[in-house]
Amino acid sequence: MTTAHIMLSLTRRLRSAVLALAAASSGLGLAGCSGGQRLENPTVLDSPYGGGGPAGPVILAVAPLRNESGVGVVNELVVSDQLVSQLSQVRGVTALPMNRTLGAMRALNLPQVTTAGEALALARAAGADGIVVGAITAWNPYEPLSMGLNLALFGRSPSLKLPSTDVDPARLRGAASDGGPRPMPGTDRPLSVVAVMLDASNHATLAEVQAYARGRHDPASAMGWERFVKSMTRYTEFVCFAATDRLMRSERARVAPARSPEHTQASAAPR
Repeated sequence: MTTAHIMLSLTRRLRSAVLALAAASSGLGLAGCSGGQRLENPTVLDSPYGGGGPAGPVILAVAPLRNESGVGVVNELVVSDQLVSQLSQVRGVTALPMNRTLGAMRALNLPQVTTAGEALALARAAGADGIVVGAITAWNPYEPLSMGLNLALFGRSPSLKLPSTDVDPARLRGAASDGGPRPMPGTDRPLSVVAVMLDASNHATLAEVQAYARGRHDPASAMGWERFVKSMTRYTEFVCFAATDRLMRSERARVAPARSPEHTQASAAPR
């Protein structure tokens, strides 16, 4: 065999080896892409009001949260906007944009919401069935992160399954009115009140963060679910979700069919 034939044979063998290696690498890459990442559905909250009935989803507004944390750098509107975002993701609930609520406050010449009457007047002006009023009670942007929220829901629409009681004329005389429908009687007290204080050093809180992170982050990323406890912006997102979850649970217990007079009478009827 001549030197030329030997060189040609070696070249062919080398080319075959390179092609085989490239094919193997491609196959591994495809396998990694197709089976290496499993997508998950995130936890989504459901409205306790049954979708709001024929009128459609229940409409909620959020009054700008007050800062009672003692930390001056908290941006109350950013946290309020995040709460709006979480409420808007509840199936069967529509949350009004914060700008619309702020516009209604300007129209009412209302710098802040301090009473139930002001909350109901703001809900009316914004065209909402109910309004969430609350405060930021704790804020620590340094690890371990911590944050607290107190929320109260006031309602003015039958879509929230409000209790039906006799009208108190004195109460109605003192209620603010813009000429629209008056608040239903008995609604000057909040329908539900929740308070959360979530500390990222607490293992129960970390378990909640992990559950919330499923379906909301890239599992192949270096930080994984811990991105929600490394950034105050993402931790605020989680805390607002947790507070919304507790508020919906409280409302579900309040409007549960087992507590309605009709259900009670039906259960007590002889069989």
